[in-house]
Amino acid sequence: SQRKGRSGPKSKMSAYEFAESVSLAPYGVLGQQMKLDKSFVQHVPEPCSVLGCCFVDPAGLHHIQPPGGPANAHGAAGAIYKSIGIAKDTSFPEEVIAAITKASDAKYHKYVKTSEGGGKLDVHVIHTVGPDLRTDPDPIGAPGVKYMRQEAVAVLANAYANVLSEFVSTGQSTLRLLPVSGGIFAGEFMEEIGPLTWDALISGFNLLQPKDKAALKNREVQMCIFAEKELPLFESAGFAQKKRGAATLGTRLLVTAIVALTAAMAMYWIVNGKQSMDSTDAVALHSGTELSLDAQVTMDSTGESDLGGVGLEDEV
Repeated sequence: SQRKGRSGPKSKMSAYEFAESVSLAPYGVLGQQMKLDKSFVQHVPEPCSVLGCCFVDPAGLHHIQPPGGPANAHGAAGAIYKSIGIAKDTSFPEEVIAAITKASDAKYHKYVKTSEGGGKLDVHVIHTVGPDLRTDPDPIGAPGVKYMRQEAVAVLANAYANVLSEFVSTGQSTLRLLPVSGGIFAGEFMEEIGPLTWDALISGFNLLQPKDKAALKNREVQMCIFAEKELPLFESAGFAQKKRGAATLGTRLLVTAIVALTAAMAMYWIVNGKQSMDSTDAVALHSGTELSLDAQVTMDSTGESDLGGVGLEDEV
């Protein structure tokens, strides 16, 4: 008989390992950062311009449920709905309205946006409503009693679990997440929003089904922080910006394309027995050698090429 042994590397990911895998992104879900001097920098493209990207909309319940609707949203929420292409809509899709009826609920929806050039873009959005940590969690049973920290972690964990579960269902590779109930909804917890988010994310992961936990091992989750001044709150909690190597993916794609073109040029010269290439040859070579870059490469203020992620603050 054959003795059974361990097969391959460890396949399961712990909640702590998941939290460590979440990269801290110095921009909001729409790719923009508010600097310390209140100026704004667009570090990365909006989600609709990035293949495989899904992002979280921290909606207000009064916007999701009628008679609210995207058209009545302003500020950060209005900017998000403009990016999605629904800023003039008087209501959300029926499935979103039906699924989100209380705080911590979440629902994914794929929108189709018409670009400036007339093309169609898929926009993958997870709407969620964060709990208002300023309010009494049980005004009838315990009037006047504020949230205890463990209660805040528990309600936020439900929100994160619902968002992560929806993300798995989208089939997309990257999630631009943000601190649920950040901003004004954090109330007295704002000073410890980083550790609170870290603990709630770990607890939320533990609430997931095993299949969803396994699926997240092969996905990228970014914790997007819109305000530069808030980054230290999350760094001290354990979130870390992923260090890029000498070349990011965008840079590597560009270098690969240049190397391929150079090799094609050399082969062309060898085949045609030429030491140089005139303009006619260049046209012929270009028409016979197609180069495709699937990613939009942008340069941020550090001079680094970037492909990715983003977000604004929530509840407005």
